[in-house]
Amino acid sequence: MIYKNITERKRRARRFLCGLAIMFLGLALSGWLSPAPAQVALCGEALSPDPDGIYRIRGHLTCDIDPILRIDEGDAEFDLRGFTATGDGTNTGILIKASNVTIVGGNFRKCETALNVDNQVGCEIKYFKAIDSRDKAIRIRGDGNIITRSLCQNAGNDCFELRGNGPDGNTAEWCTAIKSGTPEEEAQGIQFRGPGHAYKCSAIGSSAEGFQIQEGISNVTIEGCLAINNALGGIVIGAGATNNSVKCNIAFANGDGITYFDLSDSNENCDDNVWERNKFKNSSQPCIH
Repeated sequence: MIYKNITERKRRARRFLCGLAIMFLGLALSGWLSPAPAQVALCGEALSPDPDGIYRIRGHLTCDIDPILRIDEGDAEFDLRGFTATGDGTNTGILIKASNVTIVGGNFRKCETALNVDNQVGCEIKYFKAIDSRDKAIRIRGDGNIITRSLCQNAGNDCFELRGNGPDGNTAEWCTAIKSGTPEEEAQGIQFRGPGHAYKCSAIGSSAEGFQIQEGISNVTIEGCLAINNALGGIVIGAGATNNSVKCNIAFANGDGITYFDLSDSNENCDDNVWERNKFKNSSQPCIH
């Protein structure tokens, strides 16, 4: 009886191990366990979608070609984790001229502009880094584009420029802007030049405003963000900019508290802009809460 029980347990174990082996073989053949090998990009290369899935790039480039990389074909995902490119101060790091492109990762240093989404829709950028950009570091123009968990540090001009030109606008989530602008160049951490959204973002040490909604711009929301030590204000809404919402943000040590404030609205009695549940030390008008 004991022998039969042992034999039966061994038989079950063999069946389990065979089934497990078949499952892992299936995963490997499907690409889950054996992703496509990483590619080595060339300076000036136009990246094309990988017919087998995600196009993976690794390594380091130092380039004086403009742009360093470009994407002209949409509906594709590019994995740049582990990839670094260094520019010459006059070139664009990566230029996107197609819609519905996803980029994960990428570290671009010493470019004029590290990332330029050129009037496209539905692009998503994740975990991107722009370091020591000479001009505007990250420029996103179009509609329905999202950049999330990305960093701009030491930009000569604005860190993030979001120029929404459609109903959805462009969105920045969990992004950080550190030290934008120079003593000679006033610049913003995150600037809205069209409809858009900022959620859980931080702007620290800008030579002008941390967050700026430019004059005449409507339909922007800034929520759950942090503005610290920005020279000309923490969160600022320009004249003629209406129907904007600024809620649940924290702003301190911005401006001088006399001409420039933690929170500022250039419209009389804030017009129809909504300021609610913000934490700050000073503001330009009593309508800011």
